[in-house]
Amino acid sequence: MPTIWTSQARDDLRSIGMYIGRKERRPAVAARVMREIREKCDHYARHPHTGTSRPELGEGCRLGSHSRWVILFRPINDAIEILRILDGAQDYESLI
Repeated sequence: MPTIWTSQARDDLRSIGMYIGRKERRPAVAARVMREIREKCDHYARHPHTGTSRPELGEGCRLGSHSRWVILFRPINDAIEILRILDGAQDYESLI
């Protein structure tokens, strides 16, 4: 299944990379983490009914994770849509 990224999810991933790369001064780690998150999203595209069903966050929404990052996605037609990528240590439900 193809993976469709919302602009918010793209911004989330970019912000994660910038925070790790610039603020923590670890650009190689930032690149690795971003790659791993994209790979995890591709995993959800191949297995769209994995993760935890969270209909209270939106119709068809599912919640998965990679390390400390929470991935909100939903299967749509023959694809999955990545809605948000958030830090699991945050009150991420209030950000959705």
